[in-house]
Amino acid sequence: PTLPRFTSVSSFPTSFSHVPQIVLCLYLIVAESHFYEWLVA
Repeated sequence: PTLPRFTSVSSFPTSFSHVPQIVLCLYLIVAESHFYEWLVA
């Protein structure tokens, strides 16, 4: 309900509707941190 682009996951239970975007955000943070470390090194 918070983000309009995630309306497709409204069919899932409300307790699991926000899990994929949290995992995606964590993955992006880790990936960007490793990319910056490789770029600096």
